Amino acid sequence: MTPKFIKKLAIQTLILIGSIALFSLFPKNPQTGNSNSLAQIPPFDNFPPNLLKPPKPQIQPSPATSPTPKPAEQPLVFAPPTQFRSQIVYKASISNSKVIALTFDDGPTAETLKILAVLQKHNVVATFFCLGANLRENPEIAKQVVKAGNAIGNHTWHHLYHNVTEKTASDEIDNTGVHIYRSSGAKSLLFRPPGGRLNNGFADYAKKKNYVGLAE
Repeated sequence: MTPKFIKKLAIQTLILIGSIALFSLFPKNPQTGNSNSLAQIPPFDNFPPNLLKPPKPQIQPSPATSPTPKPAEQPLVFAPPTQFRSQIVYKASISNSKVIALTFDDGPTAETLKILAVLQKHNVVATFFCLGANLRENPEIAKQVVKAGNAIGNHTWHHLYHNVTEKTASDEIDNTGVHIYRSSGAKSLLFRPPGGRLNNGFADYAKKKNYVGLAE
């Protein structure tokens, strides 16, 4: 072989090797523009935080509820046992025990405060039969009577002794009952007729109103 031929052969060999190397750089299955296949995307090593955990739903605060109203307080009621309703009671025994019931009439007045002081000193309670006219004038004293744990009763408005009509008995007893409640916040079914008189019209009306009459 001549040197010229060898040189030519070497150049052709280099061209062939270069062509093979260039061809190897192209993919074996090239995709055309009309291909529907998707290129495979390698997975992320670290996902973004918003893809790892879904966002928490925004919960709207519930509307404030109105407070439950408190039940209305029941008034204090001074009432005897049912078997004594509409009756006149002269005496009562309690399990054969020796018991004394203290009662005070015609208040409330300034003297009532002195009685309360003595009762409280000895830890004793009593029943105060009040006149409507005095309740109107001394409501704070009536309030203290009940606050100290004593009972309060109806003794009519004017302390009348003579015979009265049912209308007069109604005015005397019912109006006094209203002022017992206004002054002390208590209701009472305890009644004592003025002077202990049981047949002048007051006791009969009190029975109709379900009071218990307590004789002197």
